[in-house]
Amino acid sequence: MMGEEKSSTWHPEGCALYYKLIILLILFIHIYQIKRIKSLNYWKKKNKKIIKICRRNLKEIYNLIETSNKFIIGGTLLGSIRNSDIIPYDDDVDIGIYVEKENNISNIKKQIYKSSIKYNYKYKDTFYGCKLIKNKIGVDIFFYKPDGKGKFISITDYWPNDYYYTNELTKFDKSYILDNIYNICSNTSNYLKRTYGNNWKNTYITHIHSLDPNNIQLSNLTIENIMNIYLILILKILNINT
Repeated sequence: MMGEEKSSTWHPEGCALYYKLIILLILFIHIYQIKRIKSLNYWKKKNKKIIKICRRNLKEIYNLIETSNKFIIGGTLLGSIRNSDIIPYDDDVDIGIYVEKENNISNIKKQIYKSSIKYNYKYKDTFYGCKLIKNKIGVDIFFYKPDGKGKFISITDYWPNDYYYTNELTKFDKSYILDNIYNICSNTSNYLKRTYGNNWKNTYITHIHSLDPNNIQLSNLTIENIMNIYLILILKILNINT
């Protein structure tokens, strides 16, 4: 006599519990990973070599720029004001140059290009100015021109809040990255407020440049970097990056 086959029975309660456990596990992993990327200690350890190169590249490029109308800006300025160093999760540096006449920009670029070759930098023209790269770390140089209305504005319209009042650049203040002194705009808090908002003093991460079109390299295409960008996006969407 042939044995009867046992019929499989579907248990919806068991499946529901299984899926709930998976969802809880995913949530736990996300919470852990988000806590990780919000930790400055994580970034200090991860980017130790990067920060060292950022400091060196900034010093070299800043010193080789011959015009005195140079100053640090953006995240580089933010790190200098907050703790006299590069922000731990930053991975490039920013310099601004203002010109009285826009046709002076090409001459300044030529000087920067010629001088940077001696230090083995790769030079790239960009829509905001130029970019110099060495050891995979970029130095972005932004140019500003007078608008005839009491401001120096970016040569691109991409960042509408990226401007300086004339009196913020005609007399520079000074700030530090470790022991190195750099020009910064006067009334710095006003600039940082209009660029980063009223909470500019608070430390929070909004982006990293690892996979930006201008920075993308095969060595940056790691699971960790892709995961970090994904988690930072979640922080921004949920507005919990502070």
